[in-house]
Amino acid sequence: DFSKICKRLREYRWGNKPGRHVIIVNRYQELLYSSLPGTLPLNRYRDSEGKTFLKDITMIPEDPKGKKAKFFPVNLNINGEIVPYVVMYAYTAKHKAFIIVRLPREDLT
Repeated sequence: DFSKICKRLREYRWGNKPGRHVIIVNRYQELLYSSLPGTLPLNRYRDSEGKTFLKDITMIPEDPKGKKAKFFPVNLNINGEIVPYVVMYAYTAKHKAFIIVRLPREDLT
C-alpha cells in the first residue's frame, strides 16, 4: 500500500544523499511525500535558465501500461554552479500518484 511505499522511500534516506530528492504528488499537484523538508510547489521548481519544470507532469495522460518510468534532463544552478541533473518520474495508477526523483546525471553512469 501507499504508506509502505513512503516508508521504503524514507528508509532509503534520499534526504541524506547530497543532490538527490524524491517527491510523490497526486494528479492535483498535492504533495504526498518528500525526502527533504521545505519542498516547493511544483510550479516553483526552476532550471538554470529560470524556466519552470515538473509543473506539467501531472497533466500528462495516464499511460495505459503505467509501468514505464520517464526521464528528462535538467540543468540546475547549485550555489552558482551549473550542474546536470536527471529527473525520473513514474505514474502509479493504483495510488493515482506520481513518484518524481531528481538525481545528478553522474548517478546514471
